[in-house]
Amino acid sequence: MSVRIATTLDIPQMHELRLAVRENRLSDPLKVQPADYQRFLAGSGLGWVFEHEGQIVAFAIADTNERSIWALFVRPGFEGRGCGRALHDTMTNALFAIDHRPLWLCTEPHTRAEKFYRAAGWCEVGRESSGEIRFEKTATMLTHQLAQLNIAHMKEPLESPTMSGFVANLDRINALAESAPGFVWRLQDETGSALNLRPFGENHIVNMSVWDSLASLSAYAFQSDHAEIMRRRREWFEPMSEAHAVLWWVETGHHPSLSEAKERLDHLRQHGASPLAFTFKSAFPAPIARLKNTKEVR
Repeated sequence: MSVRIATTLDIPQMHELRLAVRENRLSDPLKVQPADYQRFLAGSGLGWVFEHEGQIVAFAIADTNERSIWALFVRPGFEGRGCGRALHDTMTNALFAIDHRPLWLCTEPHTRAEKFYRAAGWCEVGRESSGEIRFEKTATMLTHQLAQLNIAHMKEPLESPTMSGFVANLDRINALAESAPGFVWRLQDETGSALNLRPFGENHIVNMSVWDSLASLSAYAFQSDHAEIMRRRREWFEPMSEAHAVLWWVETGHHPSLSEAKERLDHLRQHGASPLAFTFKSAFPAPIARLKNTKEVR
């Protein structure tokens, strides 16, 4: 799978994909025509496609004059595979390389697209008369998200009656996290869980996720139904003498590996809280990355 610049020859596949999406569907299929793609690709815009085995599975088009995102769509069945994020990052990097004026877009609320753009660092700046959310992204916005690792020492194997209450709540709590504002990603294997991943030993389970901010993670952890699970922790897990949870900042779009997470936890245990590894009680602000050679926009 790879990203490349779109050409006018891609318009038939892009248009077919646009009409096939499950969200942000066109109420009138005639509202967007091949000529609209032509106008951007041959004139005032730039486009990119994501290909898999010769098929376009996602595309993005931006209006370089208006600094707006005209389209970013992923073919049904390819959601969640990183296609959209790869196109997004390629597109925004290219647009900010042209100039540093803010970018904007509009999308419907309560959709996968809304969640995607929030996770990618876009800020809501208002609502259109249609009810759509207007987002903006600037070249100097925060380019980092918050990663967290939490490990727990089980009192008994997962199959034991002692652990049944924890296991029974796991799917519900994972779903709660995924629907929480600010959620970006969580560690899981092909079963949709991280229970089988044991880098700290067979008696230790791990939970790792990425959030758009410390505030979002804190709200989920301490102000949602997840807090009740935390209060019951001692029913299922042994107390740990060393730090068992760590937070750190990652570049937007990065999903940390377990080895990276282990390094951060080890750093916290050895050196205490620092910008490299910290806790809720001793948190450090996110880095702010600015584009090099930024010129004043008049």
